[in-house]
Amino acid sequence: MIVQANTQRPIAVLFGGQSPEHDVSIVTALQVMDALDPRAFRLIPIYCDFDGGYVTGPALRRRDNFRPKPTGKRGYFAWTDDGPGLVCDDKSTYHFDAVIMAYHGLYGEDGREQAHLERLGIPYTGFTSLYSALAMRKDMTKEFLASTGIRMLPHAVLERPVGGGVQSRQQLQQTLGELAFPLILKPCSLGSSIGVALVQNLAEVEAVLPSILAKDNRVLAEPQVQNLIEYNIAVRMTANGPITSAIEQPKTDADLLDFKEKYLSAGGGKKGLSPPSEGMLSLTRDINPALPPDLEAQIRSIATLAFERLGQRGAPRFDFLYDSEAGDLYFNEVNPIPGSFGHFLWEAASQPLLFPDLLAALVHEALGDTLRNFGDPVPNDARLLARSG
Repeated sequence: MIVQANTQRPIAVLFGGQSPEHDVSIVTALQVMDALDPRAFRLIPIYCDFDGGYVTGPALRRRDNFRPKPTGKRGYFAWTDDGPGLVCDDKSTYHFDAVIMAYHGLYGEDGREQAHLERLGIPYTGFTSLYSALAMRKDMTKEFLASTGIRMLPHAVLERPVGGGVQSRQQLQQTLGELAFPLILKPCSLGSSIGVALVQNLAEVEAVLPSILAKDNRVLAEPQVQNLIEYNIAVRMTANGPITSAIEQPKTDADLLDFKEKYLSAGGGKKGLSPPSEGMLSLTRDINPALPPDLEAQIRSIATLAFERLGQRGAPRFDFLYDSEAGDLYFNEVNPIPGSFGHFLWEAASQPLLFPDLLAALVHEALGDTLRNFGDPVPNDARLLARSG
């Protein structure tokens, strides 16, 4: 894409936050900032710190500057006379046209930050606040998609009792019902495989549940899929309708693909056109593995259907579990903002899209979709109070 000089759009990259996935968000944001086309976009990094405050400045471009926390100008989001921007404590304002959401997890990927920007009329990338909140709750996503006929594992939700603690053994047995061990336990509202545990019996459930409930009020319990192969695929909208990315098959020798396997492994396998780096790029994976045509078609069609039901924005990744012996495919979950934006999946797609072009497409989608109206929202026939003038 050829861009003339002085035509840069100012674009904010928003990341960090108060989630256990804070560090993963920083890694993703640094990759985004490196990939943004400087001919098309002028970058404004905005970091959300542990206190929920916003910081901007050149120090945010370097990983080393996040220990213990970065320095910069502090500010707040607002719509000014010159459009959206970050208004800083020193009265300066950093204006931008849209926000690239590089959050992961609670308070950033779960709809709360999206709702904040929506209220201010600020365009942003990815799912709307409604679908972000829905997708962050793994159990609610399953219930929402159940009417589509998409095949999913049976599950139960273990909730923290009022007042804290853990349910009694009898309550746990009743909640788990007919679910057969071994079970996978995971926080309902966290990603990056944080807090995931494999348990063989009720005693192990009781042992690990307190640590998981320390991270989330709800824990999803599902049977472990035997002969497991995992497949992931991303979807995005184009002028001609939804399109799917390459399919990836995460590779691991462990019984459980946890945070360590995803983000701290040595890497390897096919990783698209970009060189191995960090974050999700550290996971060993096969890109476009040889699949039976009917299985590949099933993965692509289910992911597209789920994408259509979940608002058709952004480039979310859909994860599947496959029993290779029984031939059973199960939808697992959706990641509204996948680690590293899943760019390696698009670079290896049938119609390759490089990371800078993926980001440009997401920005243009945000600018086209966002509706802003600061006029009186109350129609004439619903007004109970007099308007002046």
